[in-house]
Amino acid sequence: MENKLTKLELLGPMSQDINAIKEAQVEMKTDIGENKAKIELALNEISSVRKENTTLKSKLERLESDAKRNNLVIYNMDENEKDRSELLILVRNLFKEVMGIAVESIQLNSVIRLGTVKRGRTRPVVVAFANNDSKWEVLKATKNLRGSLINISQDYTDTEREKRRKLVAYRKLVSEKGDEAKIKGFYLDIDGKLFTVDALQKQFGALEKRKRDPQSPTVMNEGKKNKNYGLGPSGNFQGTGHQEIAS
Repeated sequence: MENKLTKLELLGPMSQDINAIKEAQVEMKTDIGENKAKIELALNEISSVRKENTTLKSKLERLESDAKRNNLVIYNMDENEKDRSELLILVRNLFKEVMGIAVESIQLNSVIRLGTVKRGRTRPVVVAFANNDSKWEVLKATKNLRGSLINISQDYTDTEREKRRKLVAYRKLVSEKGDEAKIKGFYLDIDGKLFTVDALQKQFGALEKRKRDPQSPTVMNEGKKNKNYGLGPSGNFQGTGHQEIAS
């Protein structure tokens, strides 16, 4: 009889402990459920912020592209001007004497060298035109720069420049396979069919990553002999006699 009472006395506290454990488990499940809800809420907020960042980045890219819409960049033009007024003369003489453009029809807003001065390096020149017609008149005349080190390209954003770099690489790859390919804007025309960079990556595989100078031109003019041009004593263009084989 005493043994039975002892067992009952022992079972009482054990039962209380079991109930306490069950209550603790219920609380833990509740806490876990609440934490899961908080985690899901946080993940949704992160996803929303990422979407907003992507949207903002896209808007900024468009704004930057619009701001550069009437710009051109001139590469490899001798940097021997003393100030911006001489640089303007240099640019106008390039258009007139080398490219054969009637400069009276060209409306310029500003000209400026990009970046900081570095020894042994010629900084590119950004030319801002007053309108898109003036820009395209200059672009159409770039064929007259063949055989020269001077190169003129559109003022692309970093994203656009990277796309163009990849298009140039894919054009070379396609040409090596014997197909005709031309770059049209941000597409590669292969035998009359337009491909985006993403489509080219799917068809030909990803390109090897390589570092390049963000201020260098996307495509260089081709020619057997190249002549660089500088500003002569009279303010006119003169050849420096510098010759190289274009790569």
